[in-house]
Amino acid sequence: MSSVPRPLGVMLVLLVALVGGVAWGGQDARARLESGDAAWGEGERGLARQAWRAAAEATSPAVRAQAELRLLLVSGSLGLAVHGPRADRALRQCRADPWCDVALAERELLLRELGLPWSREAASAALDRAAAALPGPVLARRAWLGEVEGEALAASELDLDALGRILQRTGGLLPQGPGTWVLGLGVLGATGQGVGGGVRFVHPDLGWSADRLELEGAVTSRGAGLILARLQATGQRGLFLGGLRLQRLVQDRYVSQPSGEVARVGTERAGVAVLTLAPGLHGGGLAAWAGPLARLDLVGGTVIQGHGAAGGLQWRPGEIARHTVSGELSLLGSRHLGSRLELTWTPPAAGSGPALQLLGLWVPGSTAPAWRLPTAGGGQVLRSGPVGRFRSPALGATVLEWRQLVGSTLVVVPFAEAAWSEGLHGGAGLGLRLRLPPRPVNTLRLDVGLGDGGLGVSLGWGELF
Repeated sequence: MSSVPRPLGVMLVLLVALVGGVAWGGQDARARLESGDAAWGEGERGLARQAWRAAAEATSPAVRAQAELRLLLVSGSLGLAVHGPRADRALRQCRADPWCDVALAERELLLRELGLPWSREAASAALDRAAAALPGPVLARRAWLGEVEGEALAASELDLDALGRILQRTGGLLPQGPGTWVLGLGVLGATGQGVGGGVRFVHPDLGWSADRLELEGAVTSRGAGLILARLQATGQRGLFLGGLRLQRLVQDRYVSQPSGEVARVGTERAGVAVLTLAPGLHGGGLAAWAGPLARLDLVGGTVIQGHGAAGGLQWRPGEIARHTVSGELSLLGSRHLGSRLELTWTPPAAGSGPALQLLGLWVPGSTAPAWRLPTAGGGQVLRSGPVGRFRSPALGATVLEWRQLVGSTLVVVPFAEAAWSEGLHGGAGLGLRLRLPPRPVNTLRLDVGLGDGGLGVSLGWGELF
């Protein structure tokens, strides 16, 4: 029996080693992918990102695609431009692997999570193709898709991957976390303030600890402007709220005439700087905070200094709060005591339904300048009329909206609202919301309202409440 020639034998050994290395590499990469999924399910988002980034280097196109798709959840505004094309490229290289079909289904499901156009039919068809080879993972994705009840997945004894076990525990819902960072440019403005632009950076998961940082700058055609920095850091029991606001106010003054008509009697302009530092505690859905407050007002070359304290109490039941009750109290020297009480009820972040806000503001006996009084109009308390149209030491308001999701990114919002400010005032109108990825913090808003204060148009970021 003749032996295999030495050069051919070496080539065969190298080929076997290469194939074996690819196979073991694929297994190691899938293990890294699953360790990332497990970390995500436990709220360890930083560890999940590390594991997914390692899995994205896999030789298996299916694992690469799944890892790149998961990285969209933690990669901020640039994630779609970086990880989206990489995932699509890996999916194009995928052949004869049932995990490729699972990855195709996950692509549609993660697009849905991000608020982008997606195809239920494509996801369902991909799961059909993989069902025979991967019955457990496919069942879990069907529950995520909404084709299978969460109870059926919970009762299943099929072998599940790490993501499947998470979905089994949550009834088919993917844990969201606080979201990922957003850098946005937008058009801002309101009747009485002019139209302008702004830039905004929001990081709701700073240091993977659900600490929230907001930075914002804006200016309008009437000269109103804002520079804002705000930090909310949350520990296991403690919290810290800090903020710096630099603002140029431009507000018209209105006076009621004996005839019943309202006349604009002038325009107030002021520069404002406010610094707050407030440590606090939280637990069981309750949070309380209090700390020093300092303020400077610049009016016509005159500087008005003030210092005092501010604090608040908030109740947000549930991990994803749909209703919130909060109260705030601020004392600035001996001239200005302000209080705020608010109750909100909102539909799920990605869904449709009613939204309600009840709001009360009160500054009894204030001797501060008039622009410091609670105001209604211009897209704040009332969306009808110009900014500052109604002003008084005590103000109460209620807003009722219906937020109707149309497609995957557009929300239509009919609303009705009323405010009491030395008399009852009301209005109604229609708003549009454009929910851009990454959700849930990147939403553009346009509202048009008409009431006894006149017509009002306002543009801004996020929901009104």
